[in-house]
Amino acid sequence: MASRIDTLATHRTFTEAGVEPAHAEVIVEAINRADDRLATKDDLAIVRSELGGEIRALNSQLTAMKWFLGINMAMTTGLVVRLFSVF
Repeated sequence: MASRIDTLATHRTFTEAGVEPAHAEVIVEAINRADDRLATKDDLAIVRSELGGEIRALNSQLTAMKWFLGINMAMTTGLVVRLFSVF
């Protein structure tokens, strides 16, 4: 989770810049709510490592499926050739 902002200092900055205190309060709350949904670099690193593991697992499954399909095609081709060579 991302770190929360210093609401008092941010509110003060807005009011010193001429924003009405009520508006500054609403703006600071909106920033705080949005800040809760932001991902940090650590969050992204965790997701990247998890996805990397998933991708490696899928890649190994696809490799096994390619071998299975190749062997199956070779056997089918052999059977078809043998079938037509009988007639």
